[in-house]
Amino acid sequence: MGLKKILVGLVGVAALIGVSGCSSSGSVAATVDGTVITENTIQSSVKLMNTALAPYTLDDTYDPVGFALTGSIMEMVLTDSLGQLGVTVTDQIRDQVVANSYAPNSIVSLLWADPGARSTVTGFVDLTVANTLIQMGNLDYDTLVTLVKAVPVSVNPRYGDWDAEKLIITSRLANTVSGSLADPFPS
Repeated sequence: MGLKKILVGLVGVAALIGVSGCSSSGSVAATVDGTVITENTIQSSVKLMNTALAPYTLDDTYDPVGFALTGSIMEMVLTDSLGQLGVTVTDQIRDQVVANSYAPNSIVSLLWADPGARSTVTGFVDLTVANTLIQMGNLDYDTLVTLVKAVPVSVNPRYGDWDAEKLIITSRLANTVSGSLADPFPS
């Protein structure tokens, strides 16, 4: 599956899969190539996102924890992989991509427009940059995928597993009765 196809459904899938849960102060949410993403960091991102999106009505599929954690991992994986290919994505490039690729009322556009919440969607925007470079013939898809898969990612089991093929967390919550971490896995 191409990165373009992944991008098209990624924001919706991140919102639908639901990986939210209670946070333990300072616990590890994920590790990307040795860099720890703490649950505190994710909770801070969620607060920024919720503040930026407060004026808007969001449906029940919006999962800020899953969105924030997926975006954080994606940003780190893509920064590493694109950097190995000599590609540096600047905020100026991201501004252009957001303006040209996202509807003004999309979650990514709304969060990108808020200086406090902007960092919560950098990974999603970087994926769009990578897709654009691939479509223009300036980046080799297979090489990028190989590099993305090589970045070691470990996700706290309470949130699920990282799927390097799809650049998304596959949620534990999807496998529970009610979508609550308190529920056991069905047998």
